Amino acid sequence: MKPTISIRLDPEVYQQARVAAVASRKTVGQWLEEAIKENLERELKELREIATKERSDAPVYITAEKYPALMAAWDNDDDDVYNSL
Repeated sequence: MKPTISIRLDPEVYQQARVAAVASRKTVGQWLEEAIKENLERELKELREIATKERSDAPVYITAEKYPALMAAWDNDDDDVYNSL
């Protein structure tokens, strides 16, 4: 059984996800899980392409400059506790 989690979403984004889920005949959870997996696959593909272009054996670094969309996930009060580690 999958664990139950809680996430904060913009109400408008949540409503759009609900509509898309219904149109796809899926639950919101199923639709979000699929969307997250697709986004992860796309991001990993981009990272691999960048690493291949720079140097095939070079480490891949995920930074806010390369992936500004991730900044919102990285820059939040809940995760500030990790800054002191």
